[in-house]
Amino acid sequence: MRRTRLPLDLVPQWAESHGVKLNGVDIAKSAKGHGWGIVANTTITSPRHPFLVVPPELIINIDRVWECSVKDHQLKEILEANEAFAKTPRGAIMIFLLMQITHSSPDIYETIGAATAFSEYIKFVADERSLPTFWTDEERQCLWATSLQKHVAAKLRSLEREYETFCQASKDISWRDQWWGKSGCMTFNDWKIVDAMWRSRAMDFDEYGLCLVPIMDMSNHAMENAANAMYWIEGLNNEAHLYLDGKDQVTPGEEVTIIYGLQKGASEMLFSYGFIDQDIPDAGAIMLGWEPPIDDELRDAKMETLNLEPGFKIFTPQRSMDHVEWTGPCVWAMSVNEEDGLRILVDEHSGNEEIVQVWFKNNRITHKMDLECLLKKDRMREIFQLRAYTYVQARLEEEISNRQQHSNRHSNDGFPEGIGSDASPQWTISERLRDLERKLLLRAHKRFQSNIEWLAVGDDVQDYLAGRPLAHIPTYVAWEEEDLDGQKRIGNKQKETELAALLKTLAVGDDQDSLEAEDRCSGGEETVLANGHINKHKAVLSNGHADGEALTMQEEFDLTKPTSQDSSSEESSELGSDKEN
Repeated sequence: MRRTRLPLDLVPQWAESHGVKLNGVDIAKSAKGHGWGIVANTTITSPRHPFLVVPPELIINIDRVWECSVKDHQLKEILEANEAFAKTPRGAIMIFLLMQITHSSPDIYETIGAATAFSEYIKFVADERSLPTFWTDEERQCLWATSLQKHVAAKLRSLEREYETFCQASKDISWRDQWWGKSGCMTFNDWKIVDAMWRSRAMDFDEYGLCLVPIMDMSNHAMENAANAMYWIEGLNNEAHLYLDGKDQVTPGEEVTIIYGLQKGASEMLFSYGFIDQDIPDAGAIMLGWEPPIDDELRDAKMETLNLEPGFKIFTPQRSMDHVEWTGPCVWAMSVNEEDGLRILVDEHSGNEEIVQVWFKNNRITHKMDLECLLKKDRMREIFQLRAYTYVQARLEEEISNRQQHSNRHSNDGFPEGIGSDASPQWTISERLRDLERKLLLRAHKRFQSNIEWLAVGDDVQDYLAGRPLAHIPTYVAWEEEDLDGQKRIGNKQKETELAALLKTLAVGDDQDSLEAEDRCSGGEETVLANGHINKHKAVLSNGHADGEALTMQEEFDLTKPTSQDSSSEESSELGSDKEN
């Protein structure tokens, strides 16, 4: 549907009429070409000077949306019709934004919804069309061989399902024809618009949770060493404040900037905000899908019980050029099995074999991150680490190889007309993302290879490969079925006598794996694959192979700006502006 617009130079008038305080700043075009933002109109030197103060009644969170529905029966109808979705911050605020756009749309012949302060403010808010979810099919081809290629496609599929569900849930509302009837004007594009507003503008405060803060959401981004403002909640009324921070002064014409998130990688910045910082040395973070080993008998039980996403994240802490890490609860969960002390229990009384508990030795796992912490502290930690690193390294090699093949194919085949030319901002920024991610993947591969080689020659791993008991292993009391009322083990049901022997050798208990243990003792530990990593396969992985096809890890990232205590380093858009407001 068409939107009613207001020029951004009228924002100060809106602010004054609704109790928003602008102290020494205007809403103006950035001198650095980042679009519109908050710009100083005087020299400010006072520490913690409040550039902006927003009263609590203008802060839109899930509670505020439902409060508004008390006086707006049409908003209440649509919220209740989509109750499950509207009980989430994102769902409630997206529906609220859609109602505010509808209220002032020239395509609506009868007024829908009650007017609020946000009904006027939303006329200043842009559609965020630099985000990849608004790119054409041809433009999205530019994302080949990047982590965003699958994520954007998955996000669009998710939005389509969401929109269809929203329409279906709202079909019995009396005024729905003004949206979707013969004279209706709402389309899937409107749903993408409010989703983009949420992704690019949402903030997170302890006092409000995820929310939208008018005018503060016009703050542009700068790197950690260049940003000059922070935001938080202050005062008896819980007002939102934007303060001078980190610099001695701000001079007239200088833009007031914040940090959008310390741990947000280049792909997430492009996905959520439509730009990539000019000065970052590499991608910062990459999400990679990963298929857990299919021959792990407990794979599905682990995935379901621990609510695991099939993938992991590679990242550089604090943008360090000397350090690369990875995190992925799914990888850790696949690096341990029954013979190591993992137990998955079911409730016999439920009647449907519903999985209810995961235990590692004598510790019950209640959160997916708990298992990783226990494995890193366990006496067998180096064996678990080597298994996990081998999984990650194999997936990295697969990703690097696939991207190189894509690059070669596109170099030979060429691109559709208009794609790949200097005139295409989508091509330019996608090429930059490719380069940044390639650098991070290669750095990670080199680092993780060193870690694998270091772990492989350690005494614990060598003893394990040779079938020798590890020194000073803590006593492990074998679990028996009667120890837990109504509970039983699922997966490989080893005999308790076998388990006792297993704890002495830390080898796999069945005959076939025992033969493989003999094989690895006679030289398996020295095997090196052509692709460079040490192949521990059954010897160290023991629960399956290390490679697998890529899966989409999630259908969207964590897409909110940080709390005021967070910090980051991404800036500058190659799509034309930092963040058009």
